[in-house]
Amino acid sequence: MPAKQNIDHSKSPLNVIISVDVELWPDNWDLGHTEFNRCLNKFIHGKTTSGNYGLGFQLAQLKEHNLKCVFFVESLFSGHYGIGPLQEIVAQIQEAGQEVQLHLHTEWLGRGRFHNPLNKTGYNLFNFNQAEQQLLICQGKEFLAQAGADNLLAFRAGNFGSNLQTLEAVPQAGFIFDSSINPRFYIKNGLDTPLHVEEYKEGIYEFPLTIFKEWGGRLSQFQFGGSCSFKEMANLIRQAWINEWHSVVILSHGSELLNRAKTRPDKIVVDRFVQTCRFLANNRDLFKTIWFSDIQPETIYAKSKESCVLQSGFINTAHRYLEQTTRRLYG
Repeated sequence: MPAKQNIDHSKSPLNVIISVDVELWPDNWDLGHTEFNRCLNKFIHGKTTSGNYGLGFQLAQLKEHNLKCVFFVESLFSGHYGIGPLQEIVAQIQEAGQEVQLHLHTEWLGRGRFHNPLNKTGYNLFNFNQAEQQLLICQGKEFLAQAGADNLLAFRAGNFGSNLQTLEAVPQAGFIFDSSINPRFYIKNGLDTPLHVEEYKEGIYEFPLTIFKEWGGRLSQFQFGGSCSFKEMANLIRQAWINEWHSVVILSHGSELLNRAKTRPDKIVVDRFVQTCRFLANNRDLFKTIWFSDIQPETIYAKSKESCVLQSGFINTAHRYLEQTTRRLYG
């Protein structure tokens, strides 16, 4: 980061949306309550022999650095296990002063005791037609509301498995914002060209996941657990600010700070998360973390698609590949 005296403070701060997908991935989708509690400990609480590195750790770091974060909470699992566990998750997030919005993984349809309103299954929302998608989104929204979630106005499809029908179903379900598009997979999302910046589409304000082009041309995404080192994150956020972007969207998950086996903290990813929190806290005049409830739609604008792919240079790309090699070696 260059010296403060070289920075043009007349520019508006860049909005930074840190988003965490809070979801469960059981080994056995029909597991009983004992195994379900184990699943909660792994994917929500991040329990390890060296401490907890899940939702509670993330909330504590955000509080320590006085940052805002959006937690997209998956709610369809409540159709199988009841509303109680979802209430605990929502309460933990909202009592920590953070925002809850809706996440949906349709993999839960038809599992165990889940009452499937469609009598149909699919791994992505785009496996369903618009009316079916709207019904499922409304069901997920109702579960979150029953669990005590306030001010639900943003949605994200599980696996970024949305299409143009999703963008039509989301506002019909009462949402204002959507963050279901990953520009790396824009064809899967039903788009002719990648959508890199926020845009009003199909009656909804779409905030796609931020991606960048690393040295060599490969596209990567703003995500702590594999696709973006801290140095890249800091430099790319500053690049977006220089180009006067409205916002960037960072992706994380409730269990992202653990290793792949979810048995111990991944020190490199933990450090990335903590360093990024510190970086944003130390540069509040340039970067402002926000919730979706902070956004005034009239302030949203988009740059031309030709000029809006962020770029990571050789040194930062090489450094991340070295980090990734170290992570693989230590599991």
